[in-house]
Amino acid sequence: MSGDTRRDGLGSLPLLKAKGGQHVSAQSRVGRGNGARPDRTVASTSRLRVEKSAARAIRLLLVEDSDDDAVLVVHELRRGGYEPSVTRVQSSRDFRIALDENPPDIIISDHTIPGYGGLAALADWKASGKDIPFILVSGTVGEEVAVSAMRAGAHDYVLKGDLTRLPAAVERELREGEVRAEQARMHKHLMISERMVVVGTLAAGVAHEINNPLTIAMGNLEFIIEGAARKQYGLLVANDPGAEAGSFDQSLREIDEALKRIRDIVRDVKLFSRPQEDAVGAVDVHAAIDSSVRMARNEIRNRARLVKQYGAAPLVRANESRLGQVVLNLIVNAAQAMPPRQDAENVIRVATRTTDDGLGVIEVIDNGCGIPAENLERIFDPFFTTKAVGVGTGLGLSICHRIVSEFGGAMEVDSEVDRGTIFRVLLPPWRQPT
Repeated sequence: MSGDTRRDGLGSLPLLKAKGGQHVSAQSRVGRGNGARPDRTVASTSRLRVEKSAARAIRLLLVEDSDDDAVLVVHELRRGGYEPSVTRVQSSRDFRIALDENPPDIIISDHTIPGYGGLAALADWKASGKDIPFILVSGTVGEEVAVSAMRAGAHDYVLKGDLTRLPAAVERELREGEVRAEQARMHKHLMISERMVVVGTLAAGVAHEINNPLTIAMGNLEFIIEGAARKQYGLLVANDPGAEAGSFDQSLREIDEALKRIRDIVRDVKLFSRPQEDAVGAVDVHAAIDSSVRMARNEIRNRARLVKQYGAAPLVRANESRLGQVVLNLIVNAAQAMPPRQDAENVIRVATRTTDDGLGVIEVIDNGCGIPAENLERIFDPFFTTKAVGVGTGLGLSICHRIVSEFGGAMEVDSEVDRGTIFRVLLPPWRQPT
């Protein structure tokens, strides 16, 4: 048996290591002489003291100014079966750097340290957007302070006088963090799957949209090739030498327009179908709408007229792909809500504007069949749908609502049976991070 002292910059904590990686308390050596048969009572007691062989390694971000308190926190975590790798900070700057450069598994913060402390650390943690368990530790957490901390987002609080509760709190929060992470992965998978369902629904129309300009480009290219061949063999019309050149110029312009149209369609498909990262930035709502309209053009063509009513709208805080998914879903839903009548009578309007308090607004307005009052409260519920089997998954509007909420926005709906529906998306304006 050999001695092993581990140092984390927080003082020395002796730890004896037995063969096989088991950690054994020092008392387990009592009762063993030189070659003597070990006392069975003491041997039995020592077996009770054998700890778990593999401590769980965790990355700990510790906000603490006291060396002694920092050592106590680490000591209790080790007693609870953890082996923490500690990054200790005492300022907002160091806290934010540690979050970015070496994201921890858990954050433990003293409630009050000079110039910084638990509530300030909570604010920095929330601003980072990282889902990391945060536990507040304090010598005197009164009820008012505890309530304030929990409202600010802390997952738990522990009194320094009872740090024995800390390992259990850490275990619970790590476990719940894993559950949240798995739910987030499932949510992302659902959003991608729903997006692919929409793209699949529009696949035939997208193929048609590509085929039209492709036919134009190929026809004009064939005309130019034939003209070039006639020129090579001296077959140009003698009395109109400029006619061929003028036709070539027109054909080249049409080819250019057709290829740009194909390029835009391919870009739109890539934008909607890729497993898009969730990066949020400044988004032009009109560009997102235009992309969605191009994707839905064939779905709309035989059902309704689409009218754009663009007003002044700010750059909004969003993700272009995911905002496009929202708009596309609303447009397709509007088209599918149209009753069978003359196309000219069915109208879908996409309008934009800015509210008095600076929010960007996108409205998708139709004069379709409307939504019954009893369904209005449920339309954003997962798997709720009034469409026929095989037509809708019941996830579209639920996912749209979730996406907009994650941008810090909101969705509203007004509808009247046989008169139509207005879906309203409100988004916060983009503000450059300071």
